[in-house]
Amino acid sequence: MKVALGEHDFKETSMVANSMNKIDNINGASAEKIMDEISLRQPFFLSALLGLHFDISKVEHEEIIKIYLLIWEYFKIKPKVQSVKITQKSFEDRCLKNTHMFKYVEGEQNKSAKKEIYANDLQKVKSKALLTMIILRFNTQPLLQDMNPEIKGMIMIGIKSFIECFETI
Repeated sequence: MKVALGEHDFKETSMVANSMNKIDNINGASAEKIMDEISLRQPFFLSALLGLHFDISKVEHEEIIKIYLLIWEYFKIKPKVQSVKITQKSFEDRCLKNTHMFKYVEGEQNKSAKKEIYANDLQKVKSKALLTMIILRFNTQPLLQDMNPEIKGMIMIGIKSFIECFETI
């Protein structure tokens, strides 16, 4: 199965790329202002991001912060995201679902079956341009490429889970 992309996905691609470029060039004061906004609107999202510093190096954390800022820039335009907060329970429920899916795929021997499972899962994501940009970043940024695979997997599951939580608000 191939992932079906709509006109909406293609339009969002340039918006996401522009946002990522802006975030890559952001200064400390601007980043802090955005973090303050996140703290006010989605405190659990920020707390999960800040908690990652225990598991990764400072420079890795800075890269992950950029990804979280991208996620925030993408979703903050939705009015409900400004008022309906993601809860720890909703995030943990999504993480559990995603962890089960990835563990199931690990056990699958057939490569085409694995691709099919991933394609089916990606098809359910409404924010394909965003998730694709994040996956691309993990696959092209040397710092993220070299990250401990178990920690990278945990972070990716968290990122995908947050995206799904934001999509349901």
